[in-house]
Amino acid sequence: EVDRKVRDLPTGIRRVYVRYFLSGMGLDTPRLAVISRAADRSSSFQITHQWIAEGRIREHVERIDSPWLVHTYQVDTGKETGIRNHAIIFYCPPQ
Repeated sequence: EVDRKVRDLPTGIRRVYVRYFLSGMGLDTPRLAVISRAADRSSSFQITHQWIAEGRIREHVERIDSPWLVHTYQVDTGKETGIRNHAIIFYCPPQ
């Protein structure tokens, strides 16, 4: 388990990008949290899984309308072989 915290960001920052790079292992139950004095519950949260299959980037987008509740889902990568992970993107749309 890895736990990383960034407590101070420059004033005016509106976007933060987090990049994971894994080799020879899987990403299981990722958690991402934002702590802010002015934070309010976001109305939605979006996770995009991207992978490469047969030379093309494929993706699955999961939109979660109540992100403060537990939500599980599965990603169907189809029947292709030789799948390589490309990216996982976390996005909180503006309210």
